[in-house]
Amino acid sequence: MPGHDHAVSGRGPSLATIAPGDLVTVRGETRVHEGEILLREGGDSWQELHLAGTPERYLGVVWDPEPELTLWTAADLPGVVPGARDLELGGRRYRRREQGSAGFRATGIPGLPAHGICEYVDYAAADGALLSFERFPGGGWEASTGERLHPSEVRVERGERRW
Repeated sequence: MPGHDHAVSGRGPSLATIAPGDLVTVRGETRVHEGEILLREGGDSWQELHLAGTPERYLGVVWDPEPELTLWTAADLPGVVPGARDLELGGRRYRRREQGSAGFRATGIPGLPAHGICEYVDYAAADGALLSFERFPGGGWEASTGERLHPSEVRVERGERRW
């Protein structure tokens, strides 16, 4: 992975070298990195670094060439099916930004196969709020809300590495 901001890489583990068991601190909240999903569609690729705890969260990382970071939180949206151009939720109007399918490799994610195809639909609101839906093999649509992070809001420290 390309060069990194000190706040993201520093000395020791970084987002480029993170492994399950390492500690990830986002805006002062520390969680254990428990697994990851690497996704690829065409020439694009991104990571989902799953973090232990409740609510369920993961850190989305796109290298372009520096890390673009998004903190995603699982959202319970019964009856909401992605695909429409616009979705109205909680007083916000989300506009579909992209949708497609990406090949994935998963490590350390219970209930998810080691590889396959993930369908996704991504939305954004005018105020910058993000909404994403993913569907992995054998499952239904999973919704997450997201917010962009500055690299200085994320720290990675060595924990009890699992692999």
